[in-house]
Amino acid sequence: MQTITPITNAGDAANYFKKDDYYTRDQSGGRAWMGKGAHTLNLNEVDLPTFQAILEGKDAQGNVLVEAASNGKHRVGWDLHFAPSKSVSLVWAFGSEEQRAHMMDAHHAAVESVMKYVEDNLVEARGRVDGTTRRMGTGNMIAARFDHFTSREMDPQVHSHVVVANMTQRKDGKWRAVANEKIFARELLTAMYENELAAELKERGYTVTMAKYDTGNSRYARIEGIDGRIEDHFAKRQSQIDKAMETLKEHFPLATAGELRQMACLDTRQAKKSIDREVLHESWDRQLESIGFSKGYIAESLARQSEYRKPEGLVLTAQGTIKMASSALNEQESTFTREDIMKTAARISGGTHRNKALEDAFIRLKGKSIVTLDKDAGVYTTREMTAIENGIVTAVDEGRGTIPAVLDTIQVQERTRELYDYLTADQKKALEHILTSQDRVIGIQGDAGTGKTSMLHAAREELERKGYIVRGMTFTGKASKELQTGAGVESQTLHSFLPKAQTPEFTPSEKEAWFVDEVSMVGSKQMGELVNAAKKANARVILVGDTKQLQSIEAGRMFQKLQESGAMKMVHMKETLRQKDEEYKEIVSDIAERRIDQAFTRMQDRSKVHEIVDDTDRREAIVKEFVSQKDYGNTLVVTPLNKDRGELNRHIRGKLRDKGAFTQPDHTFAVREPKVIPPVERHFAQSYSPGDIVAVNKSLPGFRLGDQGRVTSIDAQNQEISIVTVYGQNVSIDVSKHGHKLGIYQERLLPFTQGEKIVFLKNDKNLGVQNGLTGEIKSLDERGNLTVKIDTGKDVTFSIPRSYNYLDHGYAVTDYKSQGQTSKRVIFHANTEKPTSYNSFYVAMTRGKDDLRVYTNGAEKLREQVKKEITKTSSLDYATKIIPRPPIQKAPVRAPQIHIGREGR
Repeated sequence: MQTITPITNAGDAANYFKKDDYYTRDQSGGRAWMGKGAHTLNLNEVDLPTFQAILEGKDAQGNVLVEAASNGKHRVGWDLHFAPSKSVSLVWAFGSEEQRAHMMDAHHAAVESVMKYVEDNLVEARGRVDGTTRRMGTGNMIAARFDHFTSREMDPQVHSHVVVANMTQRKDGKWRAVANEKIFARELLTAMYENELAAELKERGYTVTMAKYDTGNSRYARIEGIDGRIEDHFAKRQSQIDKAMETLKEHFPLATAGELRQMACLDTRQAKKSIDREVLHESWDRQLESIGFSKGYIAESLARQSEYRKPEGLVLTAQGTIKMASSALNEQESTFTREDIMKTAARISGGTHRNKALEDAFIRLKGKSIVTLDKDAGVYTTREMTAIENGIVTAVDEGRGTIPAVLDTIQVQERTRELYDYLTADQKKALEHILTSQDRVIGIQGDAGTGKTSMLHAAREELERKGYIVRGMTFTGKASKELQTGAGVESQTLHSFLPKAQTPEFTPSEKEAWFVDEVSMVGSKQMGELVNAAKKANARVILVGDTKQLQSIEAGRMFQKLQESGAMKMVHMKETLRQKDEEYKEIVSDIAERRIDQAFTRMQDRSKVHEIVDDTDRREAIVKEFVSQKDYGNTLVVTPLNKDRGELNRHIRGKLRDKGAFTQPDHTFAVREPKVIPPVERHFAQSYSPGDIVAVNKSLPGFRLGDQGRVTSIDAQNQEISIVTVYGQNVSIDVSKHGHKLGIYQERLLPFTQGEKIVFLKNDKNLGVQNGLTGEIKSLDERGNLTVKIDTGKDVTFSIPRSYNYLDHGYAVTDYKSQGQTSKRVIFHANTEKPTSYNSFYVAMTRGKDDLRVYTNGAEKLREQVKKEITKTSSLDYATKIIPRPPIQKAPVRAPQIHIGREGR
């Protein structure tokens, strides 16, 4: 994997000449200048005096080109480290002379390709334009490449350090320091390097697959045909770093994984040993033989590989790859940058197309399927997404004043005084908004715990009394159940309703009203389908949500954009009803109004924030507080990280058993849980593993919605997975095209017992449970037959092995699972290893009714983290502001006079 490290001292220049000197002293190819800037300065041989002068901001003759900063210091540059996979280094070490040359040529070509992209697109300098200081591309750089061939443990490890000097020449001819904001694009450079390397190796006849790193989502080009035992043996340095990271984590619990790796590299770094080249190769040969392989094993194995042939069937063109990349990115965000496209396209390509071909394809598609939103900032979207998001605003705007009001203002006020006087002022305002509006689509921005469902119950009664068929729709199954229970509205998920609404068989009533809850989680594509369906059905739509809560996983934030554009009229519900404690109410109010410092001060003054640095000690404190409650079933533990959720559930469950809360024995069963794969990654076969369960969530040829199968094998070359369905059929799925249509689950063994809290992980209409619903096991036998009392008070009975096994322990849940839940007490576990957003903090803090606690490894760090809100991008952020039409002047649509009384109920 590639790394990027700042160089702060020009005196370190000599280090690049000392490393692997026994390999480079007689090889001029071991060092080379790169970049147009080097050509401009007529730089030839990379020698120490010249290299040091360049790093000091001078030319080879010692003339100063870039002045030092006001503090007298000159930032030196950046070290970009490129290393191919261990398989490449082993072919270089043990292959034939031709094979060795292939490895170095492919590596150099890949480095050259990436650095050309860096020079053309990422190197910038600051300058003044129209009186404003701006960053501008210069298209030139000065860099020196240093090739090295061993790790610090003296294993074969081909790698290059490309040192980019902090100087570039602007178009006006002046040399300036580099504005380095764009250079730190590690994932982009890694993807481009591996893509080009794979293409180079394939062209030379090697069979290459794109293997996945153990952590992260990056992939690397691996040459097939090398026994994994050889790779493991010659990876001593990696093993050393991994062990050091585990030790360092105990001493630096606040450090990120990247920071720990960097410290581990430094702490375990040994001085490079100077060993004669022949002696080193003899040592490698002996090591190879000691693990059971002959000296010529690798060379002979690769010689037998057939020449690379493109996969049979359809292969994506370069333009097709760019289109697929833009489509994949649009599943999660409405906009993307050039760097996003190139990174994703390079990973999809996997050596099928070179970086230059992908760049050219991107340029050809601009103005066609790809739309430029901000040329200077390099922000783009697809033509499809602009049509969807603009179409939503237009449709909502055109629906203003087109339907009759249910009641007029006077009638609503009379009905409210008679029947709904228990509502808060905000609830009454929202009710009036719904019943008096003449707009097809209106919005309710309801803060957490403000009684949105109770208000909708009243609205439903009035609408039904006037002859409307009221339908409820939500993003999650759990919210659908809550809307149905709380508001009395027959409800289903949008994923279930919209496909039916788009069929000829769907016959809406003459008067339709649709309550759409959790609308902040609805992506733009689904919102577009909803608005179009409503127009076709002549339905009035009430969008209810909270822009401060966790956002949609899919692209877009249309609820917020409809509010900002003015196309949709809305009311805001702020008065909280959930929190009963006045101090708690004040804290929630501060958080809702983004007064984070004030909220933290209140919590700390009341001893509600507990800072415990050590992970184990912090978890133990949470567990102790949880089990100390007599009614611990009314305590909800919320944590943003899945790994923390699992650990907390395990420890809480263990303590409850120790306490005697469980009297029956455990029974262990195979259960299924969602496999967390980012949307873009679902298009890569190596994101899946044999044994994974896939479920069809969207229309897929040859499948019905809900069909399931088990992955039997993956084909990384063709981006296909093979599955065996529950009907015994063997089927292949091209995930590069259909990955976004699949739900992925993995199995694990989990113990359960009578009396414990569980959470359901998948909607099941027949069973009547929803993803995120919790319950308590009332009975359980060794065969997996169990009865669960769910939160609504209803009992559900099923068999884990035969009918439903999407379960987990439910004491601790993620922030997403907690959204929509209410508990007497809430304990928020905030591990600042991964930044906690304002949205996550807001959701967790508003789940409780009586009390809250925060446990964290860094209170001040958390305070700063939660000031940052996560918002989805929108193509409308860059569009000309849509000015809605003035309200249509119509005669008031006054409903017939009615008698106020109980008959309407």
